[in-house]
Amino acid sequence: MTRSMTGFGRADVSSKLGKLSLEISTINKRFLEINMYLPKRLSFLENEIRKRVEKNILRGQVLLKFEFYPSEKNLISFLPDVTYLKNLKKGWEKVSKDLGYSKNDISLEFIIDKAKYLPEEKIKDVQPFKKLIFDTINLAMKNLLEMRSKEGRALVIDIEKRINKIKKELLSIKRL
Repeated sequence: MTRSMTGFGRADVSSKLGKLSLEISTINKRFLEINMYLPKRLSFLENEIRKRVEKNILRGQVLLKFEFYPSEKNLISFLPDVTYLKNLKKGWEKVSKDLGYSKNDISLEFIIDKAKYLPEEKIKDVQPFKKLIFDTINLAMKNLLEMRSKEGRALVIDIEKRINKIKKELLSIKRL
C-alpha cells in the first residue's frame, strides 16, 4: 500500500493521572529523524517513546508534541519531595562552593528548575504514566497512519490520472 510521507495524527487520552494530548506530524526526509516536546517530568521515557515510533515509521521527520494536564486530585503528586529538594540544594551549594561561588546564588527558582529533571525512581508509580503515554501514542499513531494511507491512495489516483493523460498525449503525437 502506498502511503504519503506527510501526515498528522492527534490523540487526547484521560486517566486518573490527568489528560495527555499528543500531536504527531511527519514530513518527507530521506532518513528517520524524531523530535519531541515532552514534559520534563516524563523525559525519562524518551528512549522508549523513540523505539515505539521507530516500529511504525521507517523514514521521514517526525515531530511529537506532548501536553500533560494533571488532574486536580493528582496535582500534589507532581510536586517535588521536600527532602529531595533539600538534598538537591545541598548538592548545588557544594558545587557552587567548590567552584568559588557564593552558596547564596542557589535560589529557590534554581532548585525548582533542577527538580524538573526527576529521575525515574523519584516518580512513585511509573506504570500508570507509561500506560497513559503509550495509549496516547498508539491512538495518535493510528490516526497518523490512517491519514498517510488516505493521502497515499489519493496520490496513486492522481499519478494514474497523470499517466493516462500522458498516454493520450503520446497517442496524439504518434498520429501526427
